[in-house]
Amino acid sequence: MLSTILHFDQHPTSTNDVARSHRAAAIWCFVYAIAWSLVSYNLDPAVPYDAIEALNWASNGELGSPKNPWLVGVVARILLLSPSPEFSSAHWYVGHFFVVAAGMLGCYRLAYKLTDSVAFAWLVC
Repeated sequence: MLSTILHFDQHPTSTNDVARSHRAAAIWCFVYAIAWSLVSYNLDPAVPYDAIEALNWASNGELGSPKNPWLVGVVARILLLSPSPEFSSAHWYVGHFFVVAAGMLGCYRLAYKLTDSVAFAWLVC
């Protein structure tokens, strides 16, 4: 599988190899999100000021600002129901890194669609 991902020659890749590479990219992004969520939560349990700002928007029913879209306040609204501060900081970090991982996977898929090259898609991811 590693040879499928890292080859840079011009030989066409089979459909099975491409599907395997797509699955590997999805697994990589999932592991990335889990690992960074755990590391961030355990090393820095205090959430940044942006999280407090998002919680304030959620509690006031505001839809964000021109800098931050309405989705931030909607997602932070879950924190109003949270039973503990530990859940709040875990929610912030897990949500943040899963959105980053989804963006990485989107970049991988876009690079593959534009170039039809598994190797280049992995370089982008």
